[in-house]
Order: sequence, then structure tokens, then C-alpha cells
Amino acid sequence: MQLLQSIHAARWQNRWSALLTATLCGLFCQLCMSQTFTSSITGAVTDPSGAAVTGAKIEVRNLGTNDVREFTSQADGSYQINNL
Repeated sequence: MQLLQSIHAARWQNRWSALLTATLCGLFCQLCMSQTFTSSITGAVTDPSGAAVTGAKIEVRNLGTNDVREFTSQADGSYQINNL
């Protein structure tokens, strides 16, 4: 009888160990996937009097690769460039 109880206890211990391991692996994977390596630039284009400039051309250039991305300012002169 005691042998059966030991076997039963060992099975439950193995199940809990497997469940804990799976949970920790899942959490670790989520943490790794949530990291991003991007940046953004925000700002506003104004003229010398401080008025917003609508439709201004904004150009972002990667000096390492010479890659160019072009954007246009909004009606209030603002711009937001994501995923750089």
C-alpha cells in the first residue's frame, strides 16, 4: 500500500513540475517577444512666425545604408515617424 502511495505522489510531483516548467517557458517566451528595437521621431513644422506648415516634406536618411524614407506633415504641422 505504501508503495502505491509513493508512486501516486511521484506522479503528481512530476505533473506539477511539468506544469511549472511549461508555465515558466511560456512567460519567458512572451518576455522575449515583447522586446522591440525600433525608434520614432515626432515633431512639428512651423514657419518663422510660428504658424503650422501643412504638407511639409520630411525626409529621414539612414547614414549607414543611405536608405531614405519620406513623410508629410499633417494639417497642424505635426509629424510622427515610426519603426525606424
